[in-house]
Amino acid sequence: MDTHTDSGDRRNERTRPGADPGMPGRRGAPRRPMLSAATRAGTWAVLLCSSCLGAPDPYPERPIADAGNDTFGDAGQPVVLDGSGSSSPRGGVMTYAWRIENAPEGSLTSDSSLEPNDSSGAVTTSFTPDLSGRYVIRLSVSDGVAESLDDFVVVDVGGGPATPVADAGEDQSAGEGMAVYFDGTGSFDPSGTQLYYRWSLEGTPPLSRLTTEDIVNRYTPYPSIIVDAGGLFTLSLVVSNGEIASPPDYVFVTVTSTNSPPIAHAGEDRVVSAGTGVVLDGSASYDADNDDLAYTWTTLIVPLDSSIPTGVIDDTEGATANITPDVPGQYVIELVVSDGETRGEPDVVAVTAVPAP
Repeated sequence: MDTHTDSGDRRNERTRPGADPGMPGRRGAPRRPMLSAATRAGTWAVLLCSSCLGAPDPYPERPIADAGNDTFGDAGQPVVLDGSGSSSPRGGVMTYAWRIENAPEGSLTSDSSLEPNDSSGAVTTSFTPDLSGRYVIRLSVSDGVAESLDDFVVVDVGGGPATPVADAGEDQSAGEGMAVYFDGTGSFDPSGTQLYYRWSLEGTPPLSRLTTEDIVNRYTPYPSIIVDAGGLFTLSLVVSNGEIASPPDYVFVTVTSTNSPPIAHAGEDRVVSAGTGVVLDGSASYDADNDDLAYTWTTLIVPLDSSIPTGVIDDTEGATANITPDVPGQYVIELVVSDGETRGEPDVVAVTAVPAP
């Protein structure tokens, strides 16, 4: 029996084990090329990137700020800073932001002294240092996509008018009501230029009413004030040679109060019927200096079922206050008097309310 199958009829032909179904003369799926691991990774990278074409880069490359070379200058003369060495990987227009990072003590130079600034036109900027010493200026640039790290330039400034030095003298102690005299003649100008003086009152005790305008001979080396309250007074002195002002120097005056604290007397304890009004009388209070007194009455304790609130009593007139115990029990009221400068120790009075007959 002939078992040969005609080569023209291969519809039922099966691929033998191990045979390549993609070889010529064989039926089956088209042959797939074998790819290396590196090639496969590159293929996936292309596929992934193609899915995000047009999306912004979340980690753009920064532009580079270049504040220029360290330089020198003279006080009172403009110093030009050049940021033209800055660059962006994307090219195009950049914005330049210059900042004063450090300046000599007493200098009034600030970011607003740098002109132009914070614009594309600020590729170069300038400022006029007011004191000799070292200035450190910071530059950052932005190209609208990313901002650079900071770059710094150092400007060492000399020449110009010398900075004067203020000396407000030694700290002092005084009694209340005394005149206190100050001496600023220790101030000096290194170049020997004539000095101009300006004293200011920087701090006073809470009860003082003095202001800077109360300083006698304020624009001379020898000013004075009359201290009007106990506590600490602080004055400052600034001297100028007509072109450069010194940093301030400070002097402190510790004043001992001579005021006698007032004495509060809230009156005698009382017993009344509930619902009966009581007039509290603090007119026995007094002040050794015969100062006028202000009276503050405060309810400290009331019975639990009383509707009277604790706190300052509003129903007062001069040295007296009014209270009406509304339920039986004890009411404790405090009196504090003040002479306008000192508050005296409090005194208390107890009002005991008994049931109405």
